[in-house]
Amino acid sequence: MEGIGLTPEGIEQNPALYGLMLENVWRDNPIDALSWLKDYAGRRYGKNNIQINQAWEILLNTVYSGTADHGGPASIIAGRPTTDLAADWRVDTRLYYDPRQLVKAWRIFIQSAGQLKESDGFQYDLVDVTRQVLANYANIIQPKIIKAYQQNDITGFKKYSADFLGVMDDMGELLGTRRDFLLGKWLSEARANGITQQESDLYEFNARDLITLWGGRDNPLHEYSNRQWAGLIKGFYKPRWEMFFEGLNQSLVNKTPFDNNAFENTVKDWEWGWVNKHDTYTDKVTGNSVEVAEKMYKKYDQKIEGAYR
Repeated sequence: MEGIGLTPEGIEQNPALYGLMLENVWRDNPIDALSWLKDYAGRRYGKNNIQINQAWEILLNTVYSGTADHGGPASIIAGRPTTDLAADWRVDTRLYYDPRQLVKAWRIFIQSAGQLKESDGFQYDLVDVTRQVLANYANIIQPKIIKAYQQNDITGFKKYSADFLGVMDDMGELLGTRRDFLLGKWLSEARANGITQQESDLYEFNARDLITLWGGRDNPLHEYSNRQWAGLIKGFYKPRWEMFFEGLNQSLVNKTPFDNNAFENTVKDWEWGWVNKHDTYTDKVTGNSVEVAEKMYKKYDQKIEGAYR
């Protein structure tokens, strides 16, 4: 075989990045990233839009700036819950950009929806940007939960933990509008590669394991290949956080220390059980991407604005 290609560890995300890399190999001179992105947006959405060009300039100087570590920042929702900040492996939630700037880009995407909503590329990007804004917001709520717990503030603990779980539900609803972000699609395609029932079960096991534990029950690299997908949030991440919050709540009510080691052993057993299951998740989209994104904007814009003050 002869040709030019990429061999990424992960794929089917960041379309702009792959578009730029594959075009770059045909260039002799450095590409002006901003000019390229404006042209890219015009081609991707089917028309030039001054507002959306401003949004892409913000994206260039935020999420596409800095040096990624472990594949880039993740959201705490994908992390295994723990009170131990020195855990052997945690998702890296550090941002190398100002999340308030991303909110500005989000607002522009929402405002541009009237002109660009018929574009499939725009719908994908609108969902993806909205997803990232909500994921960043979850990173703000989670420390408030822990602080309330440490201060024996049961009212605050219940409020913030409910808010956190609510964000996860809303992300799931949003991501469910695009087949690109469905766990069910990932699992059904894996099973389809099997000829026998045994092979299909094996391929599904590998598909589940890859995006969660990345190995066995005690693998220290769990969450290495985490995804923010509809189905995975509701079926895997949310139950873990619910178990964690229930444990902390019992600790507050009973005035007893929370046993993080015991919880970790319990959650490891639960995770391994999930990886070995064959319950089904839908591979069909639900709802309209633009409408749901606009719904999330109305619900969260002012909340997020206040959270970053």
